[in-house]
Amino acid sequence: MLSEKIERKLDYFSNIMNHKVEKQRQRTRYEIEHALQLTATKTIEKAERRNKILQKTRQREIEYDINRQIAQAKLHALTQFTQIRKHQVGELLSSVQAQLLLFTQSDEYEKYIVDSVLKTQDIYTIIKLSPHDMRLGAKIKSATARVVETGESGYIGGFMLLNSTRTVQVDYTFKTRLEKAMEEFSYGTA
Repeated sequence: MLSEKIERKLDYFSNIMNHKVEKQRQRTRYEIEHALQLTATKTIEKAERRNKILQKTRQREIEYDINRQIAQAKLHALTQFTQIRKHQVGELLSSVQAQLLLFTQSDEYEKYIVDSVLKTQDIYTIIKLSPHDMRLGAKIKSATARVVETGESGYIGGFMLLNSTRTVQVDYTFKTRLEKAMEEFSYGTA
């Protein structure tokens, strides 16, 4: 019940994140299209004035120049879009990490971790927790009769499941899940 509530919260945060990013992406696309239109319009107007003045033999040079200027304008707009997007994604990532950190300090987190571990299969003989989560180690060990060890200190929360050969089989750390979500987001919006 509680893990469903947490999953709903994670889905809720994910939906908020997707909505904000989509809204900003639409705004940024509009700004880029407007900038490209303005640049293209100015370039075309400039080219038309040149065409009246220059002879027909220079026509190819003019077309080349126009295309180069348009390409430069597109590249400039794309560069600006990429910088804005990287900044927004960074802010979003920081916000989600902060929310996850707050969640790991809540009473609901303890229930979430214990319930999630209990749902896993017994073929995973070792459970690795972050140093912060080792406070739950005794409770998980008594509930699952599995080995509980301290994992890396670089992840936000969650756990890893290892087999008897100490190979990571399942990575349920929030860090990995967040990286996968950001990777999927990056591929989905590129």
